[in-house]
Amino acid sequence: MSSNGSQTSGKEHRSKGYGTEAVMLMLDYGFNNLRIERITANTLEHNTGAQRSLEKCGFVLEGRERRTRVILKLLDGFQI
Repeated sequence: MSSNGSQTSGKEHRSKGYGTEAVMLMLDYGFNNLRIERITANTLEHNTGAQRSLEKCGFVLEGRERRTRVILKLLDGFQI
């Protein structure tokens, strides 16, 4: 199993499909070249853009992490 983490900085680069394209390339390489059987990703509850991007790439929501720690804050997140 492998886990994916990514971030797009700069608001001017958001909603242009860069993250989705990068994830698709990573999935293709991981599954076809490295023979990884399972790849997971996490996103914060309020990050609907990342959730949509991951769903476009074939990820399926599997669960919710309660009180995920992010820079000394407790937030809810999703396991996708």
